[in-house]
Amino acid sequence: MTSETDEQVMDSGLRILARMIARLYRMDIAKAKENAIEEEPHADQGSNRGHQAT
Repeated sequence: MTSETDEQVMDSGLRILARMIARLYRMDIAKAKENAIEEEPHADQGSNRGHQAT
């Protein structure tokens, strides 16, 4: 069985790990939004071409 100190250390470690994962997730989401914004003008041009051809 683990001691109370060991459990506190594990809890602290899990909290740190959870914060690191959350930070990476937020960075990944921000990067995806940035890429989506850069891709939008190209998507609009493609849809405009489709409307012109019709």
